[in-house]
Amino acid sequence: MTAAPIVSHSGSIQKAEVQEKVVERKENTAEALPEGFFDDPEVDARVRKVDAPKDQMDKEWDEFQKAMRQVNTVSEAIVAEEDEEGRLDRQIGEIDEQIECYRRVELLRNRQDVMKDKFKEAMKLRAIQEKEDEAIGSEDEGELQDLLSQDWRVKGALL
Repeated sequence: MTAAPIVSHSGSIQKAEVQEKVVERKENTAEALPEGFFDDPEVDARVRKVDAPKDQMDKEWDEFQKAMRQVNTVSEAIVAEEDEEGRLDRQIGEIDEQIECYRRVELLRNRQDVMKDKFKEAMKLRAIQEKEDEAIGSEDEGELQDLLSQDWRVKGALL
């Protein structure tokens, strides 16, 4: 009879030890279970104490998006640099073209000045020539008038 109270007291102690063993088994069991042991992937991941497949996919998707943003940023920087270089090249070409056009304008202005000077000189010469011709022309006109006023039918009038 003395064994019964000892058993009841030692039974509760034994139960605590048994619970500890069960907890140890659970930890060992989770590590020992292969991936995909449970049909539900979320339960399987939770028991094995790893990220759920959906969480893993979300994490990978976020990493992918981050990597793509970085690549896009680098790509946009390269495109902007190339656009800047192209714009500068185009502006340099336009400036060179404007310089060439200004040079041609200067040549044409110089040519115009030379032509104006020649024209003025020619006009002066023409004016002088006309004055001379006028003086000579008046004498010639007088002679022509005399000649025409004579009767041309008379013999030797034109000689």
